[in-house]
Amino acid sequence: RNKSGNGFAYYLGTVPADENAKTVYGKLLQLCSVKSAPVETVDGIDIVTRSSNDKVYYFVFNSNDEMRSVAVNSTLKDYNNDEYVKDMLEINPRGWRIVYTDI
Repeated sequence: RNKSGNGFAYYLGTVPADENAKTVYGKLLQLCSVKSAPVETVDGIDIVTRSSNDKVYYFVFNSNDEMRSVAVNSTLKDYNNDEYVKDMLEINPRGWRIVYTDI
């Protein structure tokens, strides 16, 4: 950890093995106060987070050629119909969903 301007820079002189990567990156994200999205990330699923004054939006993209179901670990609402999404979010092949929560 090295001071850099108003913050810090971390130098990681290795590429951790898969089993260690989550631990290392998780610790760095925690140190930087980065919160993870309440939607599971798996191969081919990308999540972009945006927020307004009163809501946090999660844009969930499926770049796979198959339907994907991903776990949701909090109650969210579907942007298109305001229905609650609990437990699982289904995303069409090459599709996307927008879900949100109130701040």
